[in-house]
Amino acid sequence: MADNEEASGSHQKQYWEMSMDNDEQPQPRYEGIGDDSTDPEYTTASGDDCDAAEADPATDDGSQPTDGSQPKRQKKDRRPSKLGTVKEEFTEVAKNGLPTAPEHLVSGYAGQLGCILRGTVSINTENLRHPVRANLRNLLFTKLHNRYKFPGDFTNTCLIGNKVNSAALTKMSTSLATWRSTVKKMILKGDSYEKIKEANPSISETDYHEFKLKCEDTTSSESSQWGKDMRELNLGVHRLGPGGYRVAEPKWDKEDAERAVQGLRPSSINTQISLPITMSGPGTRGTR
Repeated sequence: MADNEEASGSHQKQYWEMSMDNDEQPQPRYEGIGDDSTDPEYTTASGDDCDAAEADPATDDGSQPTDGSQPKRQKKDRRPSKLGTVKEEFTEVAKNGLPTAPEHLVSGYAGQLGCILRGTVSINTENLRHPVRANLRNLLFTKLHNRYKFPGDFTNTCLIGNKVNSAALTKMSTSLATWRSTVKKMILKGDSYEKIKEANPSISETDYHEFKLKCEDTTSSESSQWGKDMRELNLGVHRLGPGGYRVAEPKWDKEDAERAVQGLRPSSINTQISLPITMSGPGTRGTR
């Protein structure tokens, strides 16, 4: 009977032969595709790396349980950026002074400007464009040009006439404001100097205490509130330009004098009823 089965080609495999055929073949692993377990930005609730977390024994396939027993992954605090040590070259610059090529350098340009700023100035520094900070600006631009090479006539450290430096200084000013705001929030939240230092290595303890006093000082907030209250007293918004009444009133007086010589009445714009002074500041005769 066995010979007949072999002759007809209908021989059936034994159970041990079938089990060998059904063995799963090892599948190749493609690193970096759909696997974020090595992402340094993510940790488990215990602070360990995600790849160290064991799968729930209740699930054979390693999937996350739905009963809420598994702690959710949490983002780590952002690590401070570091300034690059290799000088790189930009080949194109836009009209606004910002580099546009190569693209792989453009994406990290703002971050590198922030590194240059935090490594050069104190967190207590204000208004980078103030005339007294010319030497500080020159130092910032020197470090910028040591980090990057720019095309054309943008290789100097001058502010006036170099739109690359001017645009970079604008971004540095924004980075400084963001830095101060971030640290202020940490201070008001009650974070210790050690925790702030960990996220902001360039802050010295002396600078920290000085900045903390400024954050806790209510003078600036009270002054800001006073300005808001005074602004609400305005009866309208004039369109006289930045000089306001100080510039407009002499022109009106001259026009009225010329009309008086000609025997004409003053201009209607100058004969409006003057209201009592309700706003602070010299030269406020009312609305025009």
